[in-house]
Amino acid sequence: MSGAAAAGEQAGVPFGLVGPVGRVVREDRPVLRWRPLAGAVSYSASVVNSNFQVVAESGPTHATEWTPPAPLGRGRTYYWQVTATLAGGEEVISPRTPAPRAKFRVLEESASEELRRLEESAPESHLARGVLYARAGLVEEAESEFRKLVTLNPRSAVARKLLRSVRRR
Repeated sequence: MSGAAAAGEQAGVPFGLVGPVGRVVREDRPVLRWRPLAGAVSYSASVVNSNFQVVAESGPTHATEWTPPAPLGRGRTYYWQVTATLAGGEEVISPRTPAPRAKFRVLEESASEELRRLEESAPESHLARGVLYARAGLVEEAESEFRKLVTLNPRSAVARKLLRSVRRR
């Protein structure tokens, strides 16, 4: 690895994967995003299933994001990594050992459908949406709904407690 790449590396993460990492995603074709690596001329991303079989690969790209071309299976966990190719042909993979694998889970079909129905029937119910998002594991979405709930109900101890509970996750 080049000195520049090694100097900025943190324990197996030569360049950061922005997301999704360690979370549930609602989309069955999530956008994978990563930070650029100095000197990289292209990137390629790959997604593997829990049996470590490749289910999607990007091919070379100059972008720092990529969306799998076909839907990933709902209710399943996936791991992903990005390979940066430097001008001299050297490849730098992120993440790699000793860093943990970058993983995400695609929301189950039943939970996705339940969310869709709630959003159509009660679009302004931040409480209901926040609770359902939290129950589904969509922590960032739940936090957003509970922040809105606190803003609309600044004296509500329940709203503040719900917000604190998802922030601890």
